[in-house]
Amino acid sequence: MDDGACPVRIKSAKCDSDCPSSYAFQIRAASTFRDTRPCTNVPISCPFDCQQTHWKYNFPQHLKERHPSWQTLVSQSFIEQITVTREEELKLGIPESKAVLWPPPPAPQPPSSPSCGQKRPAPGSPRTPRGRYRLHCKEPQNGKFPRVFWILPGAESTSQRIAPIIGDVFT
Repeated sequence: MDDGACPVRIKSAKCDSDCPSSYAFQIRAASTFRDTRPCTNVPISCPFDCQQTHWKYNFPQHLKERHPSWQTLVSQSFIEQITVTREEELKLGIPESKAVLWPPPPAPQPPSSPSCGQKRPAPGSPRTPRGRYRLHCKEPQNGKFPRVFWILPGAESTSQRIAPIIGDVFT
């Protein structure tokens, strides 16, 4: 390669390279963490169309540069394959201040509002007060609690049947 790096390949479950410093080893055995041999840096084939093979410890850089949306496109087994545990980092002498959580956790999803826009719960269900039925709710605006309206059974007029409750007390 032009940059002085030696390409690495996987051939019959073994590491293969033209590098003069390379030596043969079984990838499966080398990828297993042990107290006596904590390094799990092995060649891994990229699951994307680039068909490149990279060392496990270099995969963060490859994924960031070549496949920025990689987290939504790979299997859980691949994520486990490229994960470097904190135990491994400690055994390799990496200080806590230099530790990197890899792969990064998925971005948190915004909380959903399961009660808005869904069918009302059955009467007497644990999520609603006995004898009341949820009619409507709105999302909080300007930091205020949402308004929740309940239909009260047995009321004579519409204004008596709808009772507003502030906050999501019953959810």
